[in-house]
Amino acid sequence: MLTPAQCRAARGLLDWTQQELADAAQIGVATVRLFEGEATESRQATLAVLRQAFELAGVEFIDENGGGPGVRLKRQQKRGQRDPKFGHDRHIYKMNPICLVVGPVQL
Repeated sequence: MLTPAQCRAARGLLDWTQQELADAAQIGVATVRLFEGEATESRQATLAVLRQAFELAGVEFIDENGGGPGVRLKRQQKRGQRDPKFGHDRHIYKMNPICLVVGPVQL
């Protein structure tokens, strides 16, 4: 789930305007304004594309865990650092609006 407060905070971390977020999520800027202003209930599909745009830009969402929901920037992986999940260097080799595909670079 994405809250209006998380949306505003994530934009602040990225120094994005509402228009830049709308462009990244491929939705109208009025939709962003209405959501952040808590004027209307947003559809799940809208929340999903907003969250995806933020995650592709490096934002990580923090669940409530008793302290309230939040956001932070993902820690940048240093070049040559091993990804413990995959056991190799992680490289982005393909990105599309639906998903981000990661994997090893073939030499």
